[in-house]
Amino acid sequence: MTPEELERIVGLLPCYRAAQLDSDQADAVRQALHEDASLRQLLATIQDADRRTIASLRQAAPAELRGVVTEKAPTLLSAAWSRAAVLITAASLALLSFSTVETSADLGQLEPLEDLLIAARIGDLDLISSNQTGSLQQALLQAEVPPAWTTIEDLGSLGLLLDGALLADEGVAVVWRDAQGGTFLLVKGAPMDIYRTPDRVLRPDTGSGPVLQGHQLQGFSAIYWEQGGRGCSLVAGVPLDEVAGLAFQVVWRPVG
Repeated sequence: MTPEELERIVGLLPCYRAAQLDSDQADAVRQALHEDASLRQLLATIQDADRRTIASLRQAAPAELRGVVTEKAPTLLSAAWSRAAVLITAASLALLSFSTVETSADLGQLEPLEDLLIAARIGDLDLISSNQTGSLQQALLQAEVPPAWTTIEDLGSLGLLLDGALLADEGVAVVWRDAQGGTFLLVKGAPMDIYRTPDRVLRPDTGSGPVLQGHQLQGFSAIYWEQGGRGCSLVAGVPLDEVAGLAFQVVWRPVG
């Protein structure tokens, strides 16, 4: 990709985030994101900043204006990001890529989870789309995924919407979205050897059951546990306490 093409894609990212591109432009952005890790990281940064800003706007707005703020905020943010995007050059993206490598060096073996989260956020081309647990499970079995990895807990009762699944060397990442567009992954695969010291450890009150390891990292949180010979992770770009609360429901108070 030439510097000019890269600059054009960067300029389109805010409108891509707000679903304001035509099909040809959206396809071009998706392809560029699929090929360039620095662009994926930039889009993830925009998405996280958008969510925090919208939440701040709603909190600060008078009660009678909160509905309008919620409705119009994505458009306002898209315009603001579009103006900012012209200042981002190919050189700054190179620095972003470098800083990402520096950050990932402290992730233990959690880098694949970060990569999966970014891929799910941008709508990866390899997503198996389905909003029904039964049909998604059948699709995974047809893709020759080990049966033990295809069990899908129904997190709809926790306010999340099923969007599909991503297949990776680490296992299966089932993709859920919240009402604000936030992405949550429930990953199942082979047990992972995580050498990073957990930031939080959750144990069952009864003394039996899996122990949950919580990791708060730059840009995302992860809860990891082992159950039934599988390694399981719940990953999202929200604070660790929120992910831990969801993991508690999944592990100790099964839903669905």
